Amino acid sequence: MLNDSALDQLFREARTHNQWLVEPVTDETLRQLYDLVKWGPTSANSSQARFIFLRSRQSKERLRPGHGRGSLFAALGRGRRPDSLVR
Repeated sequence: MLNDSALDQLFREARTHNQWLVEPVTDETLRQLYDLVKWGPTSANSSQARFIFLRSRQSKERLRPGHGRGSLFAALGRGRRPDSLVR
């Protein structure tokens, strides 16, 4: 059984992250994140996840037709300043 601190972090206090920095993410960080999420539950393999890591502005622009205004802002790398992440 998980302790209360872990339960708080995972469920009780967890929030969707919706503010991004413009700073690039390293290849090593992407590998580490992928290595964690690839083991996540998939509902008997019926909810498969697919990940595409885009770096170039040109690649990100190709996402424009499928994004709403708010998510497009983040997807195109126009993130928020770090001080806006402080709550």
